[in-house]
Amino acid sequence: MRLIDADALKERLKSYTGMFIDELAFVVNLEAVLDGIDFRPTVEAAPVVHGKWVKYSFSCVCTQCETEFDDDDIRRIMGEGKMPNFCPECGADMRKGRAE
Repeated sequence: MRLIDADALKERLKSYTGMFIDELAFVVNLEAVLDGIDFRPTVEAAPVVHGKWVKYSFSCVCTQCETEFDDDDIRRIMGEGKMPNFCPECGADMRKGRAE
């Protein structure tokens, strides 16, 4: 599987000439469309890793990398009473997980 830049592909396809059917659609050569897809640059992407914070008395731990952050670390990163949306160590997305 290749991830491509859809916006760049749309711009390329707009440059092809074709016969207008109506205001929203037009017919283009299938080979030109396939060529437009094949030669689009790929984008770099990494799968999103989700985790959650496990809260202890004076610290919390990321469930992905198991790094422990004490309350002073969290206050320094986010301010009083807030938890980061992402783990500062491994980058795991914490927005779906609540602290346990």
